[in-house]
Amino acid sequence: MVLAAFDFCPDPPFLQSLIESIAIPIGVKDRQHRWLLLNSALAQLLGCSVEEVLGQTERSLLSQAEPSWAAEEQVFTAGGTCLQNEVWTIATGRSYELTVRRSLVRDAAEVPYVIVTIEEIQPWVAKGGPQPAAAAPRTEAEPATKPAVFAASTASGRLLAERLQRLTVALDAANEGIAIVQQGRYCYLNRAYGHKLGYAEPAELLGQPWYVVYEPAERQRLERDVLPLLTTDQPWQGEAVARCKDGRPLSQEVGLTPAEDGSVILTYRDVTAHKQIEATLHELNEQLEKRVEERTTQMNQLVARFKQEINDRKQTEAILRESEALFRSIVESADDLIYMISPEGIFSYVSPQWATILGHEPRTIIEQSFVPFVHPEDLPSCFEVLKQVASGEKGRLSEFRAFHQNGSQRWLTANLSPVKDAQGRVLYCLGIARDITEQKQAEAVLQEQEQFLRSIYDGVDHSIFVVDVLDDGDLRYAGWNVVTERLSGISSLAGMHQTPEAIHGLVKGAQVRQRYQECVAAGTSITYEECLTLHNQENWWLTTLNPLRDATGRIFRIVGTTFTITDRKRAEEERDRFFNLSADILAVTGFDGYFKRVNPAFERILGLSATELLAHPFLSFVHPDDQAATAAEAAKIRQGATTIAFENRYRCSDGSYRWLSWTAVPFIQDGVMYVTARDVTERKQAEELLRRQAEDLEVALKTLQRTQMQMVQSEKMSSLGQLVAGVAHEINNPVSFIYGNLVHADDYSRDLLALLKLYQVHYPDPVAAIQAKAEAIDLEFLMTDLPKLLDSMKMGAERIQKIVASLRTFSRMDEAEMKAVDLHDGIDSTLLILQNRLKAKGRCPEIQVDKSYGELPLVECYAGQLNQVFMNVLSNAIDALEERAEREPHFTPLLSICTSVSQNQVAIQIRDNGPGMTVEVQQQLFNPFFTTKPVGKGTGMGLSISYQIVTEKHGGTLRCSSAPGQGTEFTIEIPIVPPVVLQTTSPANIPDND
Repeated sequence: MVLAAFDFCPDPPFLQSLIESIAIPIGVKDRQHRWLLLNSALAQLLGCSVEEVLGQTERSLLSQAEPSWAAEEQVFTAGGTCLQNEVWTIATGRSYELTVRRSLVRDAAEVPYVIVTIEEIQPWVAKGGPQPAAAAPRTEAEPATKPAVFAASTASGRLLAERLQRLTVALDAANEGIAIVQQGRYCYLNRAYGHKLGYAEPAELLGQPWYVVYEPAERQRLERDVLPLLTTDQPWQGEAVARCKDGRPLSQEVGLTPAEDGSVILTYRDVTAHKQIEATLHELNEQLEKRVEERTTQMNQLVARFKQEINDRKQTEAILRESEALFRSIVESADDLIYMISPEGIFSYVSPQWATILGHEPRTIIEQSFVPFVHPEDLPSCFEVLKQVASGEKGRLSEFRAFHQNGSQRWLTANLSPVKDAQGRVLYCLGIARDITEQKQAEAVLQEQEQFLRSIYDGVDHSIFVVDVLDDGDLRYAGWNVVTERLSGISSLAGMHQTPEAIHGLVKGAQVRQRYQECVAAGTSITYEECLTLHNQENWWLTTLNPLRDATGRIFRIVGTTFTITDRKRAEEERDRFFNLSADILAVTGFDGYFKRVNPAFERILGLSATELLAHPFLSFVHPDDQAATAAEAAKIRQGATTIAFENRYRCSDGSYRWLSWTAVPFIQDGVMYVTARDVTERKQAEELLRRQAEDLEVALKTLQRTQMQMVQSEKMSSLGQLVAGVAHEINNPVSFIYGNLVHADDYSRDLLALLKLYQVHYPDPVAAIQAKAEAIDLEFLMTDLPKLLDSMKMGAERIQKIVASLRTFSRMDEAEMKAVDLHDGIDSTLLILQNRLKAKGRCPEIQVDKSYGELPLVECYAGQLNQVFMNVLSNAIDALEERAEREPHFTPLLSICTSVSQNQVAIQIRDNGPGMTVEVQQQLFNPFFTTKPVGKGTGMGLSISYQIVTEKHGGTLRCSSAPGQGTEFTIEIPIVPPVVLQTTSPANIPDND
């Protein structure tokens, strides 16, 4: 398609900011497949910056660019839009599976471009086959399935991409050369910039240094005199001489504007012809001076004759001087611009107001053409009026734009009159221009306000109508909005100039008129409810009338807004019915402590009449013991609480008290709260009975749970210990056999290898069959690798022996007697069993273990059960580290184990740098069945049992110290020699003291 240029030319930073606002990656390419424009999203996808991509093709950016190249060739050749799936592999080696849309567009000169948008991005994962080059193209009728949100983003991306192309074409249509220089190099040029310098395509200059089009001397001048000025962020305008591609010079009127992103916007206008004209004028001026000198002699001869004529003219000149002085005083005191201009458009005089209004000193304008001072779009009308005046007629320029010296524009209107000689020839044109910039600005503001008010008038969901108040006080409708038309079924045009009676009927119209007259009499806004019949159905409306006054203060118009409140009115009727029929107590209570309204349920439940309740403060009916709590709850409402619920006892008419459950909701603006209450006396009595029974059951249940937990855990650990011990024994026998035979196998192999080497020494040239066999089995490698193989097998057997030893150490949990053991062995055995969980997997890196062991003596304890404590604490620490590693990609998990001895106690501190836990979680940490893990990943028994093992079976302590984001530390302290009572108590018979 061909896009027509706009009638304005946005600057390139606007284009870049426009595409930067597009969420999806987007860019524009020329016929040579080079990137001319793209946003940061596309540059980031390609792994480069925007500057690095500009002027490049996919062949220099992607490892596989042929599918993209072929798709673009198809679009350039066949036109239309191509949508296909592709896999892009960027320079970093990362691949993406993309849905790429390519659309062909043409500018006004029929130059083709391709707009590339990326509509779907996801990492590409190979699935057993080679990487696909590109999927089959999809047409517009068969779009790829995308999420709804992405589809919306794609639609807005297409709209903005189309607008971007239209703005780019508009920029290319500009007559001035426009470019953007980023870090000293061209990153954008419009078509005029390159064409005026002799370049067929602007892309030839993309990526080139800005000074490539200037001679060295000119470049040095610009770098010395101009570039330092740009560091002040101020624009610069001046002249320069560029060098075209074919070597000819090009005079430029240059403008440089620094941008916020560090780039420089460069614009220039070709003034070569203007310079040539100036040179010609200079030459002609020199010739004229020579002729003047030649004729000076002749003039001297005429002086004598002129003296007499001068004397005759002195009187006339005096009159002319007076006239000129009068004219000058009038011109210089006038607020308008006054000027004299030749039929060719050259100024011969301008008034001082030019400096005030347009910032140009009058002396700089004399002998200048008016063209540079007028906006290019207004020049045709100016030339037309000048031509008309040059022919002898008067002319008028209704509106045109002139340039201020600071580069801004001022709106002017002008009248021109011809001044003729005696023969009727036009000598010059006399013009008077007036500055109407503020008037134009005011018109623009009024137009915006009108559009804004019109959008409100026609866009709101409420009905809006306008009533004119005539001089005689009569009322006539001036119109209404489309919502009113829809509700009333009467168009605004049909209702115009109608009376309220004509629209609503005599009766209802009279009521409506009375409301309008009340608004006029009050002189301010009024709001009221009214019932109107529309379409044979009564509806309630909330109407607001706003009076408008004219310059004299008279109310000449009323603007009304209304919206239906029919549903609210019906709800109020239903509320009243519910209020009176409700079985529960309902009331409206003021913040002053008195009931404002009560329903009949009060008398049914408490025997108190409405009159008695309304006459006394509500606290006077509350039980004395509940009055303070009730007053505190009421204070919460006054302090901003949205809802409160509480219970208290209320006095009945017979003096007894009943329990009521209250709920209150405040309405601050009305100064009241709406309350409801239900008689819960029987429930309170039942609750008291249930509470006592629940306390008894809780004690029994807790005892039962603890006993059951101990029995189940003891049986489970006993079975597990037997199983682990049996497995370790079964593994240990064959491993011992293998390890023992490896020693002999190593000796035999070394002897055989030594014998083979002797054969090689004494029989270096074996028979052909032996030599062929040696080569077939790679004898040299076999002799080198066989000892390494046996050493590897030996290391593996030793590793199995260590694991078996750890399993046997850990399987002590079924031992029923205390023994003196090395706690470090139990910790190391547990770590060895958990070794697989310490390794890196998924997003969690390897968990580092920092062991800081002190000199611990042998400790008398139940070794197997302490191993179970170590297992539970370490497992929970690993879970916490894995949880934090999932959330934080660069997290380094660390597990620290420290042991120490103090007096008769040994301490084991196990710390992790996981997410930590709150105080609330720590308070419940050792409770049975409490867990923070998801369902199916924890029973909540591990730490509870560990706590019992440490405290009850070893007389020690188990503490937890943690804070969110600071990790967790468990401290286990047990005596080196347990108390006598623990030594004589079997683990299975520990009393339940909880």
